Amino acid sequence: MLAALDPRYGLGYLFGHGWTGFLALGGVFLCATGAEALYADMGHFGARPIRVAWYGLVLPTLLLNYAGQTAVVVDGEVTAGDNPFFVLCPAALQIPLVALATERSSKQSPRSHRSR
Repeated sequence: MLAALDPRYGLGYLFGHGWTGFLALGGVFLCATGAEALYADMGHFGARPIRVAWYGLVLPTLLLNYAGQTAVVVDGEVTAGDNPFFVLCPAALQIPLVALATERSSKQSPRSHRSR
């Protein structure tokens, strides 16, 4: 899993997979802009609670998730067209996982665009 921290794997994927690498880069930017919007919405909590939540929960969870996805990709368990996130999830739980993610994102979307 420590190999996930080596940027050569990411650059190799980006430049070695053509359009798929470009789409993956787009996903990274969407994650970054989503995180920025989340922090803008959480600004009323103050800096200390945001730091505690980030370093105590969000960062470790994301690192484990991304390291697990990278390990699956590096081991060759992901076939072309598969999403490493869903490969980590048991097949029986994939539809509930997508339903939950869709429901949560649709509920949060109007709140993030509410005028202040």
